[in-house]
Amino acid sequence: PAVLTGQPYIRAAETDADNSAAAFMRFTLQGPSDVYILTPCSAESAPGWLSSGFEKTDLHAATSAGSVAVWRSKGALLGGVTLGGNAAASPAMYVVVAVARSQ
Repeated sequence: PAVLTGQPYIRAAETDADNSAAAFMRFTLQGPSDVYILTPCSAESAPGWLSSGFEKTDLHAATSAGSVAVWRSKGALLGGVTLGGNAAASPAMYVVVAVARSQ
């Protein structure tokens, strides 16, 4: 999707797909940003942290690994961000994209 093109992203290792830690990934945002999580469309469920802090959008993207669904944070995030593990919701790991909000 255009909103994600050229934006900074984090791709976790596929070998971490079974990780269920509540604090699996941490990063810092220097300014208010919308955080997007890309998950495989084949995922049967979403981890609790994802479904409670993010909303599934109507956006989808095609990747070399197949189609992905796009989730967006329910509000702008700033400073330290902690995301949970994939909890084996899918055999593939998620990708994180941060999009700074205009000041």
